[in-house]
Amino acid sequence: MNKQWVEGIVFKRQPYQETDVLVRIFTQDYGLFTMIVKGAKRPKSKLNSSVLNFSYGHYLIDIKPNRISRLNTTKKVTQFETIITDIEKSAYATFLCDLANHAFVDYQVENDYYNLLKQALLKINEGKNPEIVMQIFQLKMLKAFGVAPELKKCVICHNTVGDFKYSIEKGGILCQKHLSQINNIQLLDLSVQEVSLLRTLAFVPLDKLNQVTIKLKTQSRLSKAIDRIYNETLEMNLKSKQYLNQMTDWLIV
Repeated sequence: MNKQWVEGIVFKRQPYQETDVLVRIFTQDYGLFTMIVKGAKRPKSKLNSSVLNFSYGHYLIDIKPNRISRLNTTKKVTQFETIITDIEKSAYATFLCDLANHAFVDYQVENDYYNLLKQALLKINEGKNPEIVMQIFQLKMLKAFGVAPELKKCVICHNTVGDFKYSIEKGGILCQKHLSQINNIQLLDLSVQEVSLLRTLAFVPLDKLNQVTIKLKTQSRLSKAIDRIYNETLEMNLKSKQYLNQMTDWLIV
């Protein structure tokens, strides 16, 4: 395949041999893949600063799906500056990229999810509440894993009005009429008000997100509920999320 200019987000790098680095990138047109950046560790390398974690811009890459792709040059590359300089924001951003990295195989074109990740990182970089951005991102990413929950209507009778609870077993919300049919152990530990908030977050377009004020305890309960969906539906408990949980626990009063 010929060299291609692609827009992408760099989120992981590791040393390779004496002077090179391997870089994990999520691109708009070719999805996720790893590329080699020759000479990036040399002191005078012009490419090194363009492939730091949380850089994004345009990259001229020799795309090789059956081998390892190679970076040639870059243009209009910048960094998510506040993410890079803030340990908390960096932890959130690392988890978001890690989650996307686990959702797709290499070179699988996922334009919508690339844009979703980009918007999430931009919002965190702008100073929006990273916890809320993360929860919105997590809820939207469930579809990418093939387990999109039913949050618009009762999974049994399709009722759209009233108070609802969320059933892990049924993969969505249940109206009050049908709660008696479900084992309470399979219900998320959320009040009907919190389930309503969960539903709202699931449908908020990230590019339209303004500042949202939610109590810290409520944020924590929502986070634990979403983690449970991932743990019990996908058996997924990423180390980046475990680290983030440990880091944020002390903030919850």
